[in-house]
Amino acid sequence: MHWLLFIVLQIHKGNWWQFITVWRRYIDDIFGRWRGTTRQFHLFVNELNNKAKDYGIQFADAQIGESVHYLDVTIYLDDNGEIQYCLYKKDTDARQFLNTQSFHPKDVFRSVAFSQMLRVISRNSTDETTVRDLAELKDDLEKCGHKEEDLEEIEPLAVHRAMVNYNKKISPITASESDKPESLVFTTKFFKEVKVLKSFIRKLEPDIKRIAGEMRIIFALKKNHCIQQRVVKNRRLSIGMVDPDAGQALEKNSQACGAKGCRTCPLLFGADEEVFVNGFKVRLDKKLNCKSKNIIYLAQCSVCQALKLDMADVLGAAKDSVLFEDTYVGQTLSEGHVRINGHRKCFKADKNGEFLDYKKSALSWHCHVEHPDDFDLKSFKFGFIRDCKSLDLDREENRLITKFRTDVIGLNRIKVVR
Repeated sequence: MHWLLFIVLQIHKGNWWQFITVWRRYIDDIFGRWRGTTRQFHLFVNELNNKAKDYGIQFADAQIGESVHYLDVTIYLDDNGEIQYCLYKKDTDARQFLNTQSFHPKDVFRSVAFSQMLRVISRNSTDETTVRDLAELKDDLEKCGHKEEDLEEIEPLAVHRAMVNYNKKISPITASESDKPESLVFTTKFFKEVKVLKSFIRKLEPDIKRIAGEMRIIFALKKNHCIQQRVVKNRRLSIGMVDPDAGQALEKNSQACGAKGCRTCPLLFGADEEVFVNGFKVRLDKKLNCKSKNIIYLAQCSVCQALKLDMADVLGAAKDSVLFEDTYVGQTLSEGHVRINGHRKCFKADKNGEFLDYKKSALSWHCHVEHPDDFDLKSFKFGFIRDCKSLDLDREENRLITKFRTDVIGLNRIKVVR
């Protein structure tokens, strides 16, 4: 039907053939190569829609450029002008896979992970995008209950199957080619002595072939962590090496960024400090710091915590059994210190010394009502619980608020004024 419309348009509206060199269709999606200008392309789409509206067809999402999304791939031109493709994921894709806690045979879960890895490999034309998308896929599978060691075991099998499938596509196996040797893939993370390992395996190649038959030996190396991951995210590498004039010394396992003049670092929980909310112990992610983005954070009033300790001593009860409205759970797309600075602004007075913005933050509202004599952001301690994808922030925040009950006994009960 789409091609018939194009023929009708060709007859009535002039010669469009000169601009189209490729025209491919899958159900109601069309992919093509356009030789004209962008303006000519949009004129063509408008005229095509005018002819198609009588048949109830509209081409609403028309893309043109050096990168377009088609089905589940993104087709683009690289720096050398060559056509490449990578996996395309919609923003609304929740990336939810079959949870391993469901009542299914174990082989089903392995098949899900294997098939998804195979799909990622086949939807990428470069090693760089393949490694990136495989890492994201494994993170999503781990959230659904898959174990890291199981995924590490499945990955080389998927790589091998993808190579076999690719070889079958470019050169179908004939009777004379069926005797080609199979591949033996060694997967390992990158390390300094990798060349020594390769040399050692090559020396053992005759023994391997004698035991397993004719084999093609392949090394699949995982890329090493980049400098940012090794130095910025793993701050423990820098402990004891901070220049006093350059920044703050980092406490081991703390969430402080250590940047010079950072006003958020002093407000964070200590490295060995345990955090409890309404009887629940909160585990803070020590890999996060003030500069982390897309995070769920926690703020706890130190003044109310002191009152809770006093009350527990008077009642002779355990600290965790005394409940106070002293904790707030929030989220932020921006860096942690930027969001905390947003709370800080609500504690500031205007020129007349009045605090007019305290209702814009649950923290300042709490201080203004419960202990106005300690109306300061320093009354709170902060911690970063976890990070997640931006699309998952609302869901994860609501889950933790419900878990810790801060919407019932906590500062999430406060409805701030925007």
